[in-house]
Amino acid sequence: MKINIKLFHGTSTLFKDSIIKNGLGGKNPLIKYQAYDFIKAIYKCGNELWGDNLHHPWQVQKIVLRGMAEQHISGGGFNWRHGETYLTPAMGKAINYAQHNPYGSELISNALYYYKKIIHKYPEENLPEVITTSPILDLLDVSFTPLIIEIPIGVLYSEDLEGETDQDVIQQVKKLKEMDLSNPSDEFLSEQLNFRLQKSITVDELKCYCILPSNKDNIDYVLKEMTHPGGGFYSAQDAGEVGEEGAFYVWHTSELREFLSPQEFALFEKVYGLSERNNFENGTHILNLQDEYDWTIKANPLIRSAHHKLLAVRQARPSPLKDDKILTAWNGLMIAAMAKANQVLGEARFLDAARRAAQFLKQNLMSDRGLLRRYRDGEATFDGYLDDYAYLISGLLTLYETDFDLSWIDWARELQAKQDELLWNEQLGAYYFSRAGDPHLIRRSVDFVDGARPNSNAVSALNLFKLFALTFHAPYQEKAKTLLTANGGNLSRQPGAFAQTLIALDYHLDRSKEIAVIGASNNADTQAVLSWLRSSFNPNKTLGAGRPEQSDTLALLARKPMIEGKTTVYVCEDTICNLPTADLKQVQRLVSDIKTYSLAP
Repeated sequence: MKINIKLFHGTSTLFKDSIIKNGLGGKNPLIKYQAYDFIKAIYKCGNELWGDNLHHPWQVQKIVLRGMAEQHISGGGFNWRHGETYLTPAMGKAINYAQHNPYGSELISNALYYYKKIIHKYPEENLPEVITTSPILDLLDVSFTPLIIEIPIGVLYSEDLEGETDQDVIQQVKKLKEMDLSNPSDEFLSEQLNFRLQKSITVDELKCYCILPSNKDNIDYVLKEMTHPGGGFYSAQDAGEVGEEGAFYVWHTSELREFLSPQEFALFEKVYGLSERNNFENGTHILNLQDEYDWTIKANPLIRSAHHKLLAVRQARPSPLKDDKILTAWNGLMIAAMAKANQVLGEARFLDAARRAAQFLKQNLMSDRGLLRRYRDGEATFDGYLDDYAYLISGLLTLYETDFDLSWIDWARELQAKQDELLWNEQLGAYYFSRAGDPHLIRRSVDFVDGARPNSNAVSALNLFKLFALTFHAPYQEKAKTLLTANGGNLSRQPGAFAQTLIALDYHLDRSKEIAVIGASNNADTQAVLSWLRSSFNPNKTLGAGRPEQSDTLALLARKPMIEGKTTVYVCEDTICNLPTADLKQVQRLVSDIKTYSLAP
């Protein structure tokens, strides 16, 4: 029977050359890296270190490693067999797998993760040779791009597949055909109906997609269209209702043919799925990038040329209406976003935008009564609410961790003190949304539920934890704990409604790291350390940096000298620091003990 559904496989570019040469399913790529022997040895070392300690996290971790070491299907249905090629009908599952396994292999990703944990504790001279000489260690400092492989309809037959845990293939396919994969519950069920590939599929029969970092179009749009000359960010823009809905953004086929060359139009038509049948009102098209193309197609010279031409035409059209009020809360979120964009992408203009927005708020939305909520046409009005304080403080903390200007910390602390004064509910152990006597609200509410934006009490809890990590001011930490306790009952009953609270709780319960980098900001070694620290997703770290003469101005930096005049790093947990080091590799070893995030069971 021909398989009449699409199937997907999640991996990484680590295995790209093997797939090109041998096909998907043609060769077990794990043998090359001696991965099975490596994982067995790692499991043995971990058990020797922590096997008798019932309170150590290893008791949970070893279940995962034992399953991988033994390569079997557990009684609970967990499949620990690796090296075979597994296919899923749920593209989302393949994407999640590829994105959350840095090497595109659950076994390799977990093996190296636990290796980093063990080498800090296990005597190096006692490490078995199968670990120290393994070719898998060559992958430690190498990064790979997530890769999604699609097997189109008609490529496979039922005899080419087996059920992942020995289910009947034909029955699985029949069940999948009956499902509506646009329905979340059906999509979830489909993720359980996976297959083992029993043949090699040549690369010519496959469709492959790299999951690349998002491009900068959204940030560029904000900077170009949604930024006040003084630095604040506007609220919203219409969807193009100039005369008729979408008029600013949509296109007639005749317009595209008129403005583009025949070569540009031919490619444009494929990339954006144009046809003589329009996909919007009045014979117009919304330009939708087709599934078989990712955003990197925009680098194609013909597409770039087409975009420049059409942008020039669009700019001559009447612009959509803009809501140009500047809201403190939303600007706080955008300040954090711009600062993080600078950390990841390294473009100075993003940091400049974050700084200018922060200065704009300080100059225009601060009063003797505290923060104000809204600015427009030179007028600032309305007392700030909890989200104004919480989001702006969060933005300032992110900004400090980007440029290490202590004035952001000073202002964040000032705002936190004002938030405590105006909004704290001692009885409930949480913050009111509004101050007492606010004429615009019927009652003062206290809430922890996330909505379209993260809950302000939960954001405040994380702010307080991070302020404590930077200043060692104990009341910050105590108030943060009180906030978590206040929401504890709700959290246990319905955790899905309180994601931001869970983030704060994870920061508190995890082995969060405070990292102090002591050295001149323009020093190459300092920049190398900061670059590495920002190169991976470690959400539970708090970062401080400064020159030795500045070190007494922030508790995290205080009394931390440099070693022999070199950039020196202190990696701490709950105010207790490891020995300082000027060795980047040692920094990497110390910091790598931060929890990494994986979908591995």
